[in-house]
Amino acid sequence: MNGKPIVTVKAIDTDSDGPQNEVHYRIVGEANGEETKHFRIDELTGEIFPNEKFDREKVDMYILTVEASDRSVSALPGANGPNKDNVKVQIVINDVNDNAPSFEESKYIGRVKESEGEGHDVITIKAHDLDKHSNLRYHLIGSGGGRIPFGVRTDSGTIFVKEPLDFESSDQYHLILIASDGRHNATTNVYIHIEDVNDNAPQFEQQKYATTVIEEDVDVPKVLFNVRATDADQDEKSSRIVYRLEGQGAEEVFRIGKYSGMIELVKPLDRDPPTGVPSWNFVVQAIDDDGMGLVGYADVQVNVRDINDNSPIFPERLFGFIEENREPIHSDGVYFMDVQARDFDDPTTENANIEYGIVRNKLIDGEPVFRIDQNTGKIFAMRSLDREMASEREFIIEVRANDRGVPSREGFANVTIKVTDMNDNAPFFEKTRYEGSVEETAPIGAAVMSFSAFDADEEAKDNVFTYQLAEESDYFYVTTDKDSKQSAVGVLRVKQVTLKKAFLRKIFWVGKFEKI
Repeated sequence: MNGKPIVTVKAIDTDSDGPQNEVHYRIVGEANGEETKHFRIDELTGEIFPNEKFDREKVDMYILTVEASDRSVSALPGANGPNKDNVKVQIVINDVNDNAPSFEESKYIGRVKESEGEGHDVITIKAHDLDKHSNLRYHLIGSGGGRIPFGVRTDSGTIFVKEPLDFESSDQYHLILIASDGRHNATTNVYIHIEDVNDNAPQFEQQKYATTVIEEDVDVPKVLFNVRATDADQDEKSSRIVYRLEGQGAEEVFRIGKYSGMIELVKPLDRDPPTGVPSWNFVVQAIDDDGMGLVGYADVQVNVRDINDNSPIFPERLFGFIEENREPIHSDGVYFMDVQARDFDDPTTENANIEYGIVRNKLIDGEPVFRIDQNTGKIFAMRSLDREMASEREFIIEVRANDRGVPSREGFANVTIKVTDMNDNAPFFEKTRYEGSVEETAPIGAAVMSFSAFDADEEAKDNVFTYQLAEESDYFYVTTDKDSKQSAVGVLRVKQVTLKKAFLRKIFWVGKFEKI
């Protein structure tokens, strides 16, 4: 073959010019023992040329033996023929990119859990290239050309997680892995299966469930309703849901099917205070992984419908006070107190809508003394009362409260009404005339006589008697003292030491006053 020489060998002969200095070259053998057919040498120049195209992937190096000889018989002792010398020539076959890379398999399968984070290595796939020093680079695409949550390390062929995975969105990806040496490409199919993990809590079909039951219903157990939750996870164990109740003591009154979600009432409910409640509010749980996994929640409200099972109740003691002599100025009477009954039934219903009445009243001159407003419980006096009359000092009436439920229920109570005193009576003396005597030598302050007054009004702090002379006297004065019963008495006392006989008899007017 023609072409450029691969290498040139040159031998030097120091003999003088002539045949003895004329050097010729030839290849005498190859190191692998094969005949000299791969290369040829120019016998005059020593240039070595290839005889064929080489395949580095088969033989990457040749070692030749080249002989150099002159054209004259050697003068050296024992020599036969011309002088010769040999040299070893190593020829290395340089690689060229003439081979495409290839994968061992046409399909690879990888698996990764959906919970693995970004950067997690899934699988490493290597391509091979017969070319020496080939520098393969890897690329990854989706089989359908869409967005994929994976990447590949271009120098190693390792496929890794690039974006969050979700089994419920896609459980398998078909990828195309490309290996390139810069000139040739190879492809293979990669299937990555996403493994489900329990990363989804159960979800109820409704966020809140509500129903109504009648209080005190003894027809139990009673099915109220069914709740249902679903789990996006597809693992059989993860998606097995257990139901539970929680809150407000619900476990004692209600029960739920462990796997069915059927909620039942197991005890009669009381709506009314002090022990009952108008509604039950609790939580139903759905727990996957057979009760050991993630939890979903929904609210449950069970309203208790009222029945008229409570009678109105009055306070234990009911007292009222009204001043005497209060004259009604209109037909409603004089308001002085009100009574209130309590009904524990539902206040928004007729069961707790109370009306009042008087079932036992007092009569004076055949007319009722008191009136009660049926809606408010306010009590009115229908006439003026006189406390100084024994029959009008205190009254006891009986009142009734009944609700408007069907059938109606009622409660009763006694009301004690006391008439309070007003200072509407003037005092009067026990006697209309008092007489007494005193020695003319009686000392100053000596008591001459005492006298008492009375008042029909009630004894009170503002109803205490004081005594004094109606007219000023030069010889006597009056003091207010206490008798053995601690009642106020007036005492006439001596004002001067010596009394003249001219005053053997003197009439005094004594006035009685009240402290205000």
